[in-house]
Amino acid sequence: MKKGICFFIFLCSLHFAFGQGNSTCQTSDPFCTGTTYNYPAGVNTGTGQTGPNYGCLGTQPNPAWFYMQIAASGPIIIYMYSTPQHDLDFACWGPFTSAYGPCTAELTAACTSCPNNTSNPTFYPSGNLVDCSYSTSWNETVHINNAISGEWYILLITNYSNNACNIIFDQQNATQPGAGSTNCGCNCPIVYNNGPLCCGQTLELSATESAYPGATYTWTGPNGFTSNQQNPMIPNACTQNTGTYSMVITANGQTSPVWTTEANIYDSPNISLTDTAICAGETVTFTPTSAANYFWSTGDTINSLVVTPQATTSYSVTGTDIHGCVDSANVNVLVLETPSSSFATEVFCNTAIPSDVNTATLTYDGTSQQGATYLWQISGNPQPSSVFTSAGPQQVWWNNVTGLNYYDVTLTVTNPSGCASTTTQQVQIYPCCGMEVPFAGNDDNSCGLFYQLQAEHHPQNTGYWAAASGNPGSVVFSSPGSFSSVVNVSAYGTYKFIWSETYSLESSCSFSDTIQIVFSEAVQAAFNFTPVSCFGASTTVSFNGSAPAGSVVNWDFGNAQVLSGSGQGPFTLIWNAPGVNAVSLTVSKNFCTSTILHTINTPPPLSFTSQISHVECNGACTGEINFTPAGGTPPYTFLNAQNTSYIVGLCAGYYTLKIIDSHGCFVSGEATVIESPPLVSNIIKTEPDCNGQSTGSLFVEVTGGVPDYNYFWSDNSYDSFRENLHAGMYYLTIQDYYHCSHYDSIEITEPPLLNINISATNSHCHSDNGLASLNVDGGIPPYFYSWSNANLPDTNTVENLASGIYFVTVTDYNNCASVEHFVISDIEGPEVFLTGTDVSSCFGYSTGTASADVVGGIPPYSYIWSNGASSFNSISNISAGNYSVVVTDSAGCTGSGTIIISEPAEINISYLKQDVTCFGLNTGSLSISASGGTNPITFNFFNNTYTLPANLTGLYTGPINLTITDSNQCTKTLNVYITEPSPVSSINSPTAATCFGGNNGSITSFTYGGTYPYSFLWSNGLQTENIYGLSAGNYSLTVTDANGCPFFNNVYVAQNSQLIISGATTNASGAVNTDGAINLTVSGGTTPYSYLWSTSDASESLYNIAVGEYLVTVTDAFGCQTENSFIVDFTNDIRNLQNAGDVKIYPNPNDGIFYLVCPQNSLIEIYDISGKLIVRKINAETIVPIDIKNNSSGLYFISIRNNNDIQNIKFIKY
Repeated sequence: MKKGICFFIFLCSLHFAFGQGNSTCQTSDPFCTGTTYNYPAGVNTGTGQTGPNYGCLGTQPNPAWFYMQIAASGPIIIYMYSTPQHDLDFACWGPFTSAYGPCTAELTAACTSCPNNTSNPTFYPSGNLVDCSYSTSWNETVHINNAISGEWYILLITNYSNNACNIIFDQQNATQPGAGSTNCGCNCPIVYNNGPLCCGQTLELSATESAYPGATYTWTGPNGFTSNQQNPMIPNACTQNTGTYSMVITANGQTSPVWTTEANIYDSPNISLTDTAICAGETVTFTPTSAANYFWSTGDTINSLVVTPQATTSYSVTGTDIHGCVDSANVNVLVLETPSSSFATEVFCNTAIPSDVNTATLTYDGTSQQGATYLWQISGNPQPSSVFTSAGPQQVWWNNVTGLNYYDVTLTVTNPSGCASTTTQQVQIYPCCGMEVPFAGNDDNSCGLFYQLQAEHHPQNTGYWAAASGNPGSVVFSSPGSFSSVVNVSAYGTYKFIWSETYSLESSCSFSDTIQIVFSEAVQAAFNFTPVSCFGASTTVSFNGSAPAGSVVNWDFGNAQVLSGSGQGPFTLIWNAPGVNAVSLTVSKNFCTSTILHTINTPPPLSFTSQISHVECNGACTGEINFTPAGGTPPYTFLNAQNTSYIVGLCAGYYTLKIIDSHGCFVSGEATVIESPPLVSNIIKTEPDCNGQSTGSLFVEVTGGVPDYNYFWSDNSYDSFRENLHAGMYYLTIQDYYHCSHYDSIEITEPPLLNINISATNSHCHSDNGLASLNVDGGIPPYFYSWSNANLPDTNTVENLASGIYFVTVTDYNNCASVEHFVISDIEGPEVFLTGTDVSSCFGYSTGTASADVVGGIPPYSYIWSNGASSFNSISNISAGNYSVVVTDSAGCTGSGTIIISEPAEINISYLKQDVTCFGLNTGSLSISASGGTNPITFNFFNNTYTLPANLTGLYTGPINLTITDSNQCTKTLNVYITEPSPVSSINSPTAATCFGGNNGSITSFTYGGTYPYSFLWSNGLQTENIYGLSAGNYSLTVTDANGCPFFNNVYVAQNSQLIISGATTNASGAVNTDGAINLTVSGGTTPYSYLWSTSDASESLYNIAVGEYLVTVTDAFGCQTENSFIVDFTNDIRNLQNAGDVKIYPNPNDGIFYLVCPQNSLIEIYDISGKLIVRKINAETIVPIDIKNNSSGLYFISIRNNNDIQNIKFIKY
């Protein structure tokens, strides 16, 4: 893409053949008033960048960006359209202070559902969005109503249709009075970068303009960077590359200004995790640092991750800092095997005597690794030892056992890794050795609040269940006296249950065994999901199971893309490929685990193919389009003119189709039906030279249609070239390859028959004074004459003829000849009788006839009718009126007759029309009546037949062409044009108030369109077109034309900045010295400034002045004024006023009226809390009355100076 580059003293060259270099806001192209832009729209070139609020544009396909700098204030209207006609949209933002600075954070809009500007023309601006349209039209209009010189605007145009086309646009109102304009110079920065970046990425520096041939680029930047490339890159950039990059362009010996761009590169976070090893069942916590947000491979988004893996597991985390920089880390958790320390006990008696030795065999039945260590610890002083360090089995016994005894046996097993497990059981030792030992079952775990107890069944014993003391909740047994019982508990925790048995042969032998059950909360894996209705749509997966605190929730989403969600969810998922996808969930806590799996179907994307049958014959409507849908979820619904996938009977044109599947997913289709060019024929003819000959020819030239062509003549000929033709009409039918027909006709004419009319005057009394005059027509003049009497001249008139027969041969220019004769005799004058027929059809028609019957005289006769006809005894196709004829016989004798031909009355049409009152309305009407003709008199209008008189109402602007017909099919045409006024519009140009806070602003208006006169109503109540004396602010205008048609607009009147005076004073070196000074600084207003001091000086600053107060009035170029006062003091040898105790204020506090006691001839100055001087005087008396009652309440300060002494005191005014 070519653009212009600005240099100091030469113009930039603007090229308006845009490409896709302007696909981002930062690479936008300039828009210039007076230039028409024509650029090929992008197709499949991506969508709008992230960052801007695109207002009404839901999507922004194939973007093209432009900027405008306002040169002249006023409204700017930009009209754009596409060719061929495809849908385009736009958004426009402003005003801004630069072209690229607003990209993209300042491209904002205040609306959430921004409307289309055609549906709500007065809605915009909204925030920085000044206009927006997403209509389906191929043409759009951008309105910038109050552009002000120096402002910048940014325009985005999108090719929504994604079809190849050219987009043409320009400023529509550029030539209208008061219109704004844009600056066509190069006034924008031309460098930018792709930052901000993170360390390790490539920094790309870009100059968006291209210079004249041979231009060179010079870049400089941080860390010693230099480059002569137009668009240099710095790979692996980091913080040392952050800073300002400058670029200048040199071309034709001249150097551009320095353009700069700021680049920011940030350190990436440094995430570090350390691999660790744990024993099975233990928990580990990972807490990375240096990032703001984290995403774990488990789906969690927390900082610290707490996990209890059941097997060796790898975890990964990705951290993102506040700049968007990322870092990742992996960590491995080695889960070491924890041994099982379970063991079995078997107690048996050596003898049946209760006091004899009782023996217990302890057998380890757990699992451990090779090299594990074992520690047995047994209470009750067993023999041979209470401690063993081998796996066993171990056998111990107790001597002299009396009564029931319980001994604790503890086994600790430690693997070589250090992971250990400890189990403690109680062994019942009792003297009743004939009794089988009760066994309550192995210790176990339960997910829930119930458990099936199953003690060892000893038929010879009776037993019962009981709860041990110290359990965390209440206990209920379903069958407490049965070895098999369900126990229900009220709270989770570790419970012990006692199974006691009594020996049936000896009731004193009663022993028990204890079982330990750990009850934990049950978990349930359950979730629901929303079906995926359309390809590309997401599903929401929501957990609805049970996962008590401390549960581990693991999701498996397969190849789904997780858009949002963590932990238990909900999650938003999307699949990028159609098909059936599995989602599984596992919930576990302690030893309780639950798993569930659902399948979610993603339908294939909805698409279509189209097969087009084009129109074979121009102007016919035989086209067909067959749209074949695919994907989605059948059945399909088709939205078009025929609501079917196969549309027929189509004329040439552009057709669209919307296909909707059973889930409401849709895709839009389009197709163009074309037609063959129209058949056009050109027949070249050659005509015969003489009437009655067959020397004519015809040659046919054909264009259009589809060759080859066939020719069918009305006289059964089939050639494109014909010859030996006689005069007459020839009709031709031409058919092309598709049998499309074209009809043409041509007439071969021949010269009229060479016709000789002889006017002869008979001789009278045989005096040989007859004469003859030839009137020749037909043939091709000039004519040549040859008489049978050689003595007669070769002219068309001969005299002195005797009675007799005379022959004459007349030859025309083509040498065609005709012979005629006449007789000269003595004759009597003819008598004429006229008959005729009236005009019977329509007024003004020429269907009447008149005929003359001649009696007497000597034929032949010549006839001269009053309508100019001659040579025939009758006339036809005549209109109504009086007709007469003069008949002359060959002897020159004449007779005459008269007849009247009548006709029906004429149809006379009268009408009264009412034009449309306002642009775009249908308030027009037409009243029609008729006289004359033959009733009934009717006309057809939009397929409706009306009988006069008739009224037509509800008419839009445009021509109305009517054919009015009476009962005789006589017609009269009526052509009426219903007009409408142009839309009311007003161009309003504000003039800023010249002074800050002033009211001399104005708005001048140019109002046009509608129907004059106009009425005006401004928001300030004024009712004139132009308003004056305005303060800064917004003014709304309502214009109403004579027909009540309205126009609305808002205008902002600005004001110049406030005129502000500041200055620095230099005090005099002494109370009577004149070496003080005031250096004045003025800002705001409009330069140049003029100055007037209280000393009558007109200079900006004062020098060599004495102690005192000085007032200055500053006037700017527009006469705006402001004033300020300055005090020049003296500074040398200042000390406190002597006898300061004599200075008094009373009363204090006071209401602003008080007395001051101080030495005479003192300089007294009173200041308010802001330092403003409000009183300055020199006292002549010791007691000085002071009055500041009109000042506000507060704290005030008094400065008393006498010679070089000074005293400061304060008081309060209430």
